[in-house]
Amino acid sequence: MKHFEYVVPSNKGFEQTIEAIDAELKKIAFKIVARIDIHNNILNKGYDFKKKVSVLEVCNAGEAYEILSLGNEVSIFLPCKITVTEEDGIVNIRMPRPTFLLNQYEKEEWNKTADHVESLMINVMDEAAK
Repeated sequence: MKHFEYVVPSNKGFEQTIEAIDAELKKIAFKIVARIDIHNNILNKGYDFKKKVSVLEVCNAGEAYEILSLGNEVSIFLPCKITVTEEDGIVNIRMPRPTFLLNQYEKEEWNKTADHVESLMINVMDEAAK
């Protein structure tokens, strides 16, 4: 049984991991459309926060077109989300599995698309973590 989250430990530092993800995404014509450094927001509000958490919103226009062609309901799953976390020197790359999310709708075409996108994202994460 698949879990909601896919996680892979990175052999790189925090920023180097994000750079590696960006490089791997470019190989498949995806890009980071937004980066949210949640840890900076928390620190700027005066909280003592020791972790690093960055949310990367990633997209490919062609894949988004295909997904949105299936129905507007799937728009809530866009863009794809990858997070990079660091705690106690350990860096992890995380993603909510598209298959877990879209399979809730029990529509075969959505499941095929989710499988495709998930395999792309897992490959990006695995390669970036090396």
